[in-house]
Amino acid sequence: MAQKRQNKANASGETNSVKQMAMTDLKQDGPMIPMQDLLGDKLREYYNEVAREPVPDRFDQLLKELDARSKSQKSS
Repeated sequence: MAQKRQNKANASGETNSVKQMAMTDLKQDGPMIPMQDLLGDKLREYYNEVAREPVPDRFDQLLKELDARSKSQKSS
């Protein structure tokens, strides 16, 4: 099974050294930083950007309507 994956990777032009680089550390102006940490930092950065964006007007309107329905059902 592993041999099949290896053959497939080699057939697609992906070399072993590229695979090894993807699985190891990247060097960025200083100490070695694990790939997982870099990915985590980028995902956190992306999430924070999205979280800072304002809620679209239509979503805000829908949320207010749902809140009003919820309050009217509770008071009934």
